[in-house]
This record gives sequence, C-alpha cells and structure tokens, in this order.
Amino acid sequence: MLNRVKTRSIGFWLELVGGVLAIVTLVMGMTQNALVTNTNFDVPTVVLLILGAVLAIAGFFVDFDFWALLPAACFFVALGLVAIGGAPVIADWFNKVVYSGGNLSCVIAYLSMLGASSLLSIAACYLPASKKN
Repeated sequence: MLNRVKTRSIGFWLELVGGVLAIVTLVMGMTQNALVTNTNFDVPTVVLLILGAVLAIAGFFVDFDFWALLPAACFFVALGLVAIGGAPVIADWFNKVVYSGGNLSCVIAYLSMLGASSLLSIAACYLPASKKN
C-alpha cells in the first residue's frame, strides 16, 4: 500500500483533489437550497458527483492510462447540470427581479468549485498517474 502511494504521480493527486472538491461542493449543494426555486442538487447531479469522486479515488487502485477521463466526464456533466439549475438565479440578478428564487453567491460558489474540480481532472488527463521506473 505504501509502495502505491510512493509510485503515484502529480496526475493522480490532481485528480484526487478534484474529487475532494466535488464532494465539498456536493455537501454544500445538498444543504444550501440555493438553486432555482430554492432547491438542492437533483438526483443526477448527486449521482454524478459521488460517482466522479469514487472514480477519482479508484484511480489509486487501477493502473489504466485513461482512467482520469472517467471522473473528468462526471464532473463536467455535473457542472453543466448545476449551470442549468443556476442560470435562472443568475438571470434574476442581472434583471434585478426575484422570480426564480435561489442564492446567487452560492450558485457562483458551486460553479467555481465544480469548474476547478473539472479543470483539475482535465489537467490530470494530460499528466501521468504513476511514476515509471
């Protein structure tokens, strides 16, 4: 086990940080009621974030060169779903009306954290996950 930790490269650690950031976003999204009509994350978003985090952690045990694509795909689709749920909240702020409900600062925090998680996962796709001897 310790040998596997020593052989992991920067690509794996970036992917792992992206997974942890996705879990933090998930916890915030499930407790804040900040999306459109004051709702939490929907079921597909929750499933994608959990699946992406599990796949990022599973990269520790799997030596497959393209494994980092799987959590990156989950994080990007979840980012799109959160953007769809947060777009009316952002539009309300621009139009200076309160029609859809939600919390703009939380939506921006969700989008920025999921964006960072997605970018970290994409960066991990271009870097090796383990050191070669």
